[in-house]
Formats: sequence, structure tokens, C-alpha cells
Amino acid sequence: MLQKFILKLSPMAVALLFVLSGSASGREVSALIPAGDPIYRELQLADLLGLLSEPLRGEQPISRERAFHLMMPFGEGLGVDTGLLPIEADPSSGLTRPVAKRLERARSWINPYDVFWGRGEYPCTFAFNPRKIVRFEGSQIKRGLDAPHYLDYGENRSEGLALVRDGEFFVEAEGFALRGDWRMRFDRHALTYRPLSLHVSTQFRNFRATLGRLPLAWGPERHGGLVISTNARPLDQLLLQSDRPFTLFGAESLGDFTAKMFLGKLDDPYRNDAVSPWLVGARFTYAPRKWLVLGASRTSMLGGEGNDFIITPGSVIDLILAKNENRVGGDQTNNTDHKATVDWSLYLYPLLRSLPLLDGGRLYGQYGGEDSPQEGPLPSATGHTYGIELVAKGVLLRAEASNVRDDRNLWYWHNIYTDGYTYRGRVMGHPMGQDSRAEGYLVSAPLGEWGLVTASMERQEHGFYAELNTPPSGSTSPIPYGVQDTFTLRVEKFMDGQLGTLGIEG
Repeated sequence: MLQKFILKLSPMAVALLFVLSGSASGREVSALIPAGDPIYRELQLADLLGLLSEPLRGEQPISRERAFHLMMPFGEGLGVDTGLLPIEADPSSGLTRPVAKRLERARSWINPYDVFWGRGEYPCTFAFNPRKIVRFEGSQIKRGLDAPHYLDYGENRSEGLALVRDGEFFVEAEGFALRGDWRMRFDRHALTYRPLSLHVSTQFRNFRATLGRLPLAWGPERHGGLVISTNARPLDQLLLQSDRPFTLFGAESLGDFTAKMFLGKLDDPYRNDAVSPWLVGARFTYAPRKWLVLGASRTSMLGGEGNDFIITPGSVIDLILAKNENRVGGDQTNNTDHKATVDWSLYLYPLLRSLPLLDGGRLYGQYGGEDSPQEGPLPSATGHTYGIELVAKGVLLRAEASNVRDDRNLWYWHNIYTDGYTYRGRVMGHPMGQDSRAEGYLVSAPLGEWGLVTASMERQEHGFYAELNTPPSGSTSPIPYGVQDTFTLRVEKFMDGQLGTLGIEG
């Protein structure tokens, strides 16, 4: 049993070396902000304008304390008793009055008692916020004539109008932090309640360990990334990470790093292949400059009922190097499924601030490979995402294109894991799924200081090489085909601070 547990960690064990090499001073524990939380949208806006203390790195979740310190550049002139000074409008840096109010409100979401964190004090904190954000959204999904209903990938799984209300609670005490999140949705079908996350964290210096159910997003694009995205249902896992960026000893001038890894079990009653396989993943980021971020992510699926993994020096090395995986025919012992990506974000605010109208932006991309071939070093299936974001007077514009089509192999399929790279019926990577390409456009504009209106369109095209890439025998997930267009209009009302009960002790 111990050997099996060690095996699950061994492919990513090198991540711990980077995590433990951090030299951040010891801090009290603050709760993680789950992936997909609205606070990331506000941080990303400030990030595009170059207003954060460091760039975002395409990794969610991060801690409340780290999010607070990302916004510390706004806190020059810290008040001893009144906390951080208000964020004032500054058109020269893209801080229009609505944007300044949005960021000030976001800072109050993170921690309304910033006078303590601003002074480096971390008292016991608890909060119950039943309506953190309220939004009204409408979506229209238009499918091609041949497209069946199982093309409902992505954020919008039902057409029509809906009222959504998110809530949260957290407790931060000496030595641990506990947090839970939930969502209520009312639409033409029903009133539904769904718990989103529940997890507990502990921390030693810059090393954080989290156990529980929470979503992840690794990558610079809208949905997260090609290997881990918010399209996946929250996973029960052990997450180990560096809480804040760190530098390597003796090489501080080269830039800083982050590292994290997770171990989770896909306890999925819907799977008909290797039941309850393990999923392990790791991500590293490197920021040589504030305007450039490089990242690398990897996941490995292994084990599961009927898919034995026998520990030998050779099998462990093969697992680390992603060799001899996705084999067809013969002995299937030690067969595994691997995906890896590299990504980058190049920030444009140093150039755009001198131009009329534009205040900031970035170019970003991600390139990934799945299934190492038997005949060479390169993966037999590749995928990529490219995008651009621009900010003009508080209005966010985004265009993004993704593609995992391949005439040799299919992304998110596997010879052993015939249900694909899924968890409880949802693709864990890009929501478009296998044998597909997608393009999306988004415009998001403030409604004064009251709220936000967002309009988006996404087209997904499926089934390019379906005949060449027939799913393995026994697969329960058909290859999607046809075209799906999704149009979404969303209006959100900002809430002030932590509504409900919030208190501090100490």
C-alpha cells in the first residue's frame, strides 16, 4: 500500500524540491480562493494594466493573503488605523474611475480588514457571505444540423435565462484555514444548489498543503488550460504548492518561480474503463521580468481497477519520462496516460500606454502534447491555444483560438482509459473536447460603478478526423461532431465587501 502511494507521487516529486527551495518568511494561514472565483477577473484586469506587484501566472487557486499583496502597489501611504488608502483614478495608467472602484471593491472582497494585513498582522478571521456575487445571464446555443446534444461542453449547459448567486464561508485560525463555496441557480428548469468546494489548508513558511475538494485552472487562457481547466468538476485531492513566488539561492536576479503539484483520485461511478484511476499533476512558472511569464504543466493518469502498475526502477523512470505509454496490443501492464503543455504571457502595457485609447493588454499562448510515440521524441498529438487581450478605458476585449485536431491521434482519448480524459462526464481540459477546434470573442464593460456587462460568442467545431480515429473498443463517450455556437450575455451586480457575518479575533 505504501509503495502504491509513493508511486503516485514519484512522477512529480521534483516539484517539491522547487517548492521547498523558497525562502519566504513564515506567515499565518489564509484560505485559498477557488479557481473560477470572480476575484480572478478583477485581478486579471489590474494585471493587464500592469498594476499588480507581480504578474499573474495562469494558476488558480491562490491564497487570499497572496491576492491581497498582489494589490499592495495601491496601498502606498498605508494608514496606521484606517487601513489602505482608497484606490484613486489615474487615467495615465488606465485607472478610470469605474476601474478604480472595481479594484477597491475587489480588495474589500479579499479582506475588508486590510488594516491588519497591511501591518503584517494575521488575526483569526471568519466569514459567512451568502451572496458574494449575483448575476443575471442569458445564453443561446445554436447547433449544426448534425450536432447531437452531447456537444454541451463549456460554461453554458442550458439555454435561456438564469439568475445565479454564489456564496462562501471561511475560517482562518492559527495553523489552518477552512473554506467552502456554493452556487444557487434559478432557471426555467429548476432551482438548484451545488456545493463547489470544501477544503482545509495548513502552511509552513512558503510550503502550503491543502486537502479537500476544489477546482483548478492551469494556463493563461479563458477556460484555464488544455490539461486542467474550470470545465472539470472540482476534484478531491491533496494539493502541495509554494504559497508565494520564490527565487533560487544565489540567482535572485534571474527572476522568480512558483511550483505546485496535486494527487487526486477520479472516484467516478460513470466510468466503464479502469475504475477510479489516479491523476497526478504538476505546474511550474518562471517570470524573468514583470512583463513576461513562462509556464509548464503536466498531468499523468495511472492505475485504476484492472490496470495494474508494477513498481520497478524501469517503470518509475518510464513514468517520469512519459515513455511506453498509450501502448496498443500486447501486455498492458504499467500503461499510463500523459499530457504536458508549455505556455507564455507577454504583457503589452509598456507599449500600449503611449497610444491613444489603449491602456494595457497581453499576448498569450499554450502548446501541448499528448501520447509519446514509439518512433520519436515528439508527441503524437499536439494542441495549442493563442489569444490576445486588450483594455481600453476599462473595457476588456478578448479573442482566442484553440485547436486539438490531429490526423494521427486524438486528444483526450486513450487505449486503456477508454472513457477519455474525463471526470464525471466532463472533459478536464479544454471544454471543446477531442477532435475539435474553437474560437471565442468577448467584450466586457463596466456599468458605471454599479456592475458589469459581458457579451461573448464561442464557436466549437468537432469531428474532423473521427473516421481516422475511431474510439477504442468499449468507449462510452462518442466522438462529437458538427458545429456549436454559444452566445452569452451576462449582467453582474457588484457586492460591497463581505456581506453577512464577518469577524476577527486577536
